[in-house]
Amino acid sequence: MPVRTRTPDIETWHGRFGHGATHRAVVEAARNRTLHGMSLDASVDPAVCEHCIQGKQTHASIPKMRESPRATRRLERVSIDLAGQDGVVSRSGRVYKMHIVDD
Repeated sequence: MPVRTRTPDIETWHGRFGHGATHRAVVEAARNRTLHGMSLDASVDPAVCEHCIQGKQTHASIPKMRESPRATRRLERVSIDLAGQDGVVSRSGRVYKMHIVDD
């Protein structure tokens, strides 16, 4: 007795493609016969993929904590970074950069 198999729907193909293909891409692949032997039952509207939704969730941001209170006057707290010799030369031939930040 032959076994009857069900034609895969959009959700099934979406899962087979590792959740990388959108539902629209699955339908286009079937319509354009991109994959040899791909049959698709497009009569059922696909549900929202819970696996994809969970995979796109992000964690809550961690609030930044200051080690000291902000400066209240100009030049009360200054940060200086010196960088250079990274292969970038200025028009005047300089190879170092100095970044000055007033808190």
